[in-house]
Amino acid sequence: MDPRFAALAAPAAEQRSADSLAQVQQLGIGSALCSRWVKGGLLERSGPRSLVFAGSEATWKRSLAAASFDLGGIAAIAGRSGSRLLGLDGFGGDDVELLLERQHRNRTSSGFVRSTSVALSRGDMIRIDGLWVLRAERLILESTRSGFTQAETESAIDSAIRLRLVGEQRLKAGISETERQTELTLRGVRWIRFTYTDVRDRPAWVVARLAEALRMAA
Repeated sequence: MDPRFAALAAPAAEQRSADSLAQVQQLGIGSALCSRWVKGGLLERSGPRSLVFAGSEATWKRSLAAASFDLGGIAAIAGRSGSRLLGLDGFGGDDVELLLERQHRNRTSSGFVRSTSVALSRGDMIRIDGLWVLRAERLILESTRSGFTQAETESAIDSAIRLRLVGEQRLKAGISETERQTELTLRGVRWIRFTYTDVRDRPAWVVARLAEALRMAA
């Protein structure tokens, strides 16, 4: 057995039997040798930048690790996936959802990826079972982006407060800031209502609506 294969297996033992192409390259394993191991049935391609060891159990957490590797380690596990890892009530599915900054939105992954215009750092994440997960407060503030239903959002808030993952007043302040609304009223008629989130995430839509309102009111 090539000693480099054994070296590759060492970190995989802590990564749910998954490895990144970056780790492969750091060990001096070229693409030709890596492809040979894949063809020989020792490794399997999981995503564009991830590999898993053949014969390893295809678990949910292995899928999360591989999807994170696909994005170069710059994303956080979020949405329903993050909620389950945080132990929030009502989240038990095998969703693989991640969040990254909008400047990296063109990256692809074996999981479902959403982007945000708000900076994302390690301070917004917590390490759970070797995986970088969005902290409860930020996860809840991003819940509309993750397509949460009202019931899911309420469940996430209630259980996050109960588990003391976030303070109620701090969470309320964050939600208030995120959802603060602005209205444009012309000649006594309300033409448009938009939120801070709209301005942050879809400024072109806000500008277009404002321009339309001004034309109609002229």
